[in-house]
Amino acid sequence: MMKNTTHPTERMMPSLTTPAQIDAYRCSVICRAIGLYLKTGMQVNRMYTPKAMRSVASEYTGVGYARSRKGLEAAHADLTVLLSK
Repeated sequence: MMKNTTHPTERMMPSLTTPAQIDAYRCSVICRAIGLYLKTGMQVNRMYTPKAMRSVASEYTGVGYARSRKGLEAAHADLTVLLSK
């Protein structure tokens, strides 16, 4: 008899199967990454530069953001509103 070797977190992890679910998750992650950067100045990883985060935020909101802290703050605010819907 084989023993169930599935890790407990694998059983609880929801799967993202539709493009809408994947986009919502990506939007949530970029919103959190911008928030972390604004709060601490830390990048989540090397690819999440302020420029890259602004461009991804622009994909979701359709708004261009300035190359400044205010631009990132505006992107974060817009994504937060978008996610609350």
